[in-house]
Amino acid sequence: MVVREGMHDLIWCGWADITENGFGPVNDFVGVVSTKIDAKRKKKVKFADGREHLTVFSARRGDGSMNVMQIPEKFALEHLGKRISAQGMVTDTGKPKPFVWMYKQLVANDAGEDYEELHIWYDVIAEEPGSNAKTDEEEADLQELEIKLSAIPSRIEVDDLKRPVTEAVIRRTPKNKDYFDKHTKTVLRWEGK
Repeated sequence: MVVREGMHDLIWCGWADITENGFGPVNDFVGVVSTKIDAKRKKKVKFADGREHLTVFSARRGDGSMNVMQIPEKFALEHLGKRISAQGMVTDTGKPKPFVWMYKQLVANDAGEDYEELHIWYDVIAEEPGSNAKTDEEEADLQELEIKLSAIPSRIEVDDLKRPVTEAVIRRTPKNKDYFDKHTKTVLRWEGK
């Protein structure tokens, strides 16, 4: 039997600092409208003796963005390179730091059941959004800010074969719900068998 599924409803986003030996506590990111990271690998083919001799794949990377209605001050200061003067002026003279980016979405199957699915990107860099403004005399139009994201293999998180992890995905089930629910406090780590 084939089960058909579809993803819908972004229900939570968060981030955590990357520390010397792991990850800091998870912070809620309120105001995210959408997020998307496209994962890819580069393929390099070497030929010898008139045929394909060796194919090498690069580590998995991801590029994408998040669209937000607001940016938490802590995130802007730590991960977008912003600084605030004593007079309240915000500048772009800080140093942006990588972070862990996480989001939960619902997955529905053809039986009408919904599952929570958590995506964790372990080493992400964000670019500060551009600046724009416009006048709308008819009605107020809220603006979304687009923050570009780039993900690389983690310097800290590795699997049981000691390979750097770029992204992990886990579904909440009755068996793993306690482990899954820890995401609001700490970054989920690989636990090999």
